Order: sequence, then C-alpha cells, then structure tokens
Amino acid sequence: MKKLYTLVASLMLTASMSFAQAPQGFNYQAVARDNAGAVLPNTGVNVKITLLDGSASGASLYSEYFAVTTNALGLFTTNIGNGNVLSGNFASINWGTGNGKFIKVELDPNGGTNYTLVGTSQLLSVPYALYAANSPAGVTGATGPTGPGGGATGPTGAAGNPGTAGVAGPTGVVGQNGATGATGATGATGAGTNGATGATGASGANGTTGATGATGATGATGAGTAGATGATGPSGANGATGATGAGLSGGTTNVLPKWASATTLTNSQLFDNGTNVGVKTATPNHAIDLRSNDISVGDGLGTSSVILSWKTGLPTDSVLTFVNQAYAATYFDNGGINSIGHWISLNDNDIEPFDDNVTAMGNPIYRWSSVYAGNGVIQTSDARLKKNVISLGSGLDKVMLLRPVSYDWINPKDGTDRQIGFIAQELETVVPEAVVHSHASEKSLAAAKAAGKPIPAITDPYGVKYAELIPVLTKAIQEQQAQIEALKKEIEILKKK
Repeated sequence: MKKLYTLVASLMLTASMSFAQAPQGFNYQAVARDNAGAVLPNTGVNVKITLLDGSASGASLYSEYFAVTTNALGLFTTNIGNGNVLSGNFASINWGTGNGKFIKVELDPNGGTNYTLVGTSQLLSVPYALYAANSPAGVTGATGPTGPGGGATGPTGAAGNPGTAGVAGPTGVVGQNGATGATGATGATGAGTNGATGATGASGANGTTGATGATGATGATGAGTAGATGATGPSGANGATGATGAGLSGGTTNVLPKWASATTLTNSQLFDNGTNVGVKTATPNHAIDLRSNDISVGDGLGTSSVILSWKTGLPTDSVLTFVNQAYAATYFDNGGINSIGHWISLNDNDIEPFDDNVTAMGNPIYRWSSVYAGNGVIQTSDARLKKNVISLGSGLDKVMLLRPVSYDWINPKDGTDRQIGFIAQELETVVPEAVVHSHASEKSLAAAKAAGKPIPAITDPYGVKYAELIPVLTKAIQEQQAQIEALKKEIEILKKK
C-alpha cells in the first residue's frame, strides 16, 4: 500500500478537482482560509501551482500562478495549465511515465508573492485526453516470411489503450453560523416615598400678673407762721399685695428645662443624670445616648432620610446612610473624585459597590478564605467595552507546555485539603495573561501596621486568573479537532485503496 503524506500548514485549503474535456488543462477548486481556519470571503488571493515528477520532492515539470477572487463562501476555481506560466511547458508533460505526478499548492492570502505552502499531494488520476496525448504507440507486428513466389506481408499490431483517469472526492459543505441570542430586558428602578412631617405641639399659656396696690393720700400742711406744729396726720392704709408670678418650681429632676415662650420654662427631652446624657430617654446608658428611629447627624437629608456622617475636613470623610429603607450605604467620599464603599439595595436585592469598577473585595495580601456563590462568578465580556480584538493564533502548543500539579499548602491557614492547579511562576512563561504578580506599597503596609493589622510574610504574591485559561483551552480543542478531521479523511482514502 502506498504511503499517504498529509501537510498541516498554518493556512489550509479544502479542495476538490474535476477534469475538463479540453486536452491541455484540468479544473482545480478550493476554499481559502486564514491561519486561524476562518474562511476568506470575497478576497483577492494569489495561488501558485507546481507539478512535480515522481514524488513530493521530485523535479518541477511545470509552474504557474493565478490571481483569483473568492466568492461569499471563500470558494475559487482555476484551470491548471492555463495560468500565468512561471516555468516549464504544460503541453510537454508526459503523464504516463514514472511513479505518477504530484501537485504542490502555495497561497498568498494578501494577493502578493509571499507564498505559504498549503500542501503537496499525488495526482491519483490523470485526465484521459492528457494521458492519451503522451501514451506510447502500439507495437508493430513482425513481417511474415517471403514465399517462393513472393509471400504476403504480416499484419500491423493494434495500438495500446490509454489509462483511465481516477475521480477525486467532492468538497465538504461549509457549516452555517449559529444564531445570536436576544439581549434580556433591563429591570425598572423602584422609586422610594418620603415619609410625612409630624405636627408641631401647641405652646403653653402665660401666667397672670398680679395688680399693683393704691398709694395712700398725703396729709395737708398746717397754716400760720411760726405757729405751733400741727399734729402728724395718720398714715394711709397699705395697698393690696399682687399675686406671685410663675417661677422655676414644678421642674423634673435630671431633666434640662427649655423656654416654652419668652417668659415660660418647661421640660425638654434632654436628660442628665450626672454621668450620662440622654436624648428621648430618661435612662441613658452611654455618655451620649440617642434613642430614635429618625436620626439625622451631619449633612441631614430631611425627615425621609437617616444619615450619619463624620465630617472632619479630611478628603476621606465617612458616611453611613439609610434612605427610605430603599438602600443602606457605607462609603468614603474621596474628595469628590469617587466614593469608595458598599451599597445595600432593596430595589436590586443585592450588595454592590458604591461606584462602578472602583472597589475591590480584599487584596493580594488580605484575602477572603472562601467565596461561595449559587450561580458562579460573572465576568464582564461586552463587545461594546472592548477594542483591538484579535483571534488567538494557537492554543494546542501552549496547552502541551502547561504542567498541571497537585499540592498541599505550607500554612494550614490556607487550607488542609489536597489541591490541584498550576504554579503561577511556571504558567507565566506560557500564558502570562493569566498571571497576576502584585506588590504591596510601602504606604499601604505602613497604614496596615499603624491600624494594628498583621503583616503577611510575603507581600508580593503571585496569583492565577483561571478563567483566562478557558480561551486557550478552547483554541487547543479546535486545533485538535481539525487534526482529527484530517486523519478521518486519510483513513477514508486508505479504505478505498
């Protein structure tokens, strides 16, 4: 059985061949693809054809090139023997000698002369007309002996029959692209309702002022000069005493008074037991004890909102806020640049960062021990957010360089079960896009130390983004499947021999 050689190149052609009735040429049809295996539709390409004698490395009998344009399916058709001649004479090829003829196909997908070898294969069948044109003539019969009176001439031998050309297999059908799924609808944002403002209590009445008593009449002066001094008249009666005005009596122990009006005091809602001060509580348990479900401290957003703010004048003031029971937030206002923190939303039923793509969960040296999720981790992959998108050139060669390992953690704090995965430093030499090497800054380490946090022994850890390996593995599977399909075709050809 003959050996079958198959060339797997970075540029592949799926080809079929049919022979024409014209004596000097035969048809060649192919589908052009790029080095990622994608069809090249409506593209001008240059194809170079070389016919070799006897083997895939035999002498060149004839060479030509074609400038063709593929159709919408990447298909093009040429007639070998009628292209732009580079060397040799197609009409002088002897198809009936040697170990057969081989065809070498080269292609420049950019329409130039920078050809890439596609493959070399044996022409297992030769067009009848081409073979007959160069087949040897029949053998002439021997001349009979001459008789006594002159013998008759022997008959001429019959001409040899030309060989029959083989039929090439048909080209496979190009599969259709799958349909794109529809985009889901965006949920509506719920609106909160402001609570009503409570009514103001009535002011207490003013106390009555007592009346002033009448002044007694002055006695008359006696007449006469140097006369005897008259007797002193009797003193007038004292006027009545007015009523006592309202004083500070009636207060409550440990309750601070307040002015109910310009002249009237009453109890306030502040309590001071000598140790603690309470607001709306007569039994404060802390230095300042506020007991209310409607508290506004700092900025204050009104009676429909509850907000606690620590305003120190620093660029990272803290805010804890509850608004309309629709959300609760804890965040730092970073000088108006962004707000770093988390947001608990009743409308979206989630815990989300206060600002988009700013806040991280943990960091390389302060990690969460485990993260549990019901439906996995979703990573943003929107085409509208990406640019410079290029198909991966290879995958199988990278996968063959990977070293999957099993291992135990040195520190039991990291886990006590046997683990599987990769070594980040090794993976970085093969798929660097999947490896993260972080360095904690001196500033962050100093801040952690000042806050009393423990400092890990390694402050520049390596990490692996395992999701980044999925495209590499997918590309490897595609390349391996292409090899499987090529081997299946070889097996089918071998079965027919």
